[in-house]
Amino acid sequence: IAEVTGVQTCALPISDTMSGLQNFAGGAVPSHLLPGPGANPQEAVLKMNQTLAMMRAQPEIVCQLFGAFTAGGVMPDLQTYDMVVRACVQQGLFECAEMLLSAAETQGLQYQGLLYPCLESNVSDNAFILRWAPKALEANLTIPHRCFKVLFRDRAAVGGVKMAVALFKLLMRVGSPEDKAAEALVQSVAELQKLMQL
Repeated sequence: IAEVTGVQTCALPISDTMSGLQNFAGGAVPSHLLPGPGANPQEAVLKMNQTLAMMRAQPEIVCQLFGAFTAGGVMPDLQTYDMVVRACVQQGLFECAEMLLSAAETQGLQYQGLLYPCLESNVSDNAFILRWAPKALEANLTIPHRCFKVLFRDRAAVGGVKMAVALFKLLMRVGSPEDKAAEALVQSVAELQKLMQL
């Protein structure tokens, strides 16, 4: 069972373990939607994913159902995380999305494909960008260009211009737009008054 740090301000009340996620809806999921007591784990997660997919257009319901299923002992898979992370992002619940990404990472799932929509929608949390954008890049995935400046500023401030240039090369390797990356690099280095080192 994956350990997860609790985030009480999140719409998903989280306990200390993934299996301890609470049903925050205040009501039970109809029993015909929950897997039976003898269901094997694969059948249980399949039933959860089918139910979540039916409610995809209502992100708040997706989150509520996820809480109920996991409180019932169903362990999420990558498809589950994809649906629930997207539902959290649609509602602006980035703390919840981050908790879910951490849980997927702890489970050893290939969650990096879930990062782009989170990074694209998250407009003000630099700490989120600094934590998750490098993980997408390490997996050879592109990131939204709005993240470039935050990363360049951090790399240049912490590791100098050489680290910022290394980031530029990495962005080029994964297929990022060169003009956007170059513009963000120059702006970030200029803000730190290190333009002459470039």
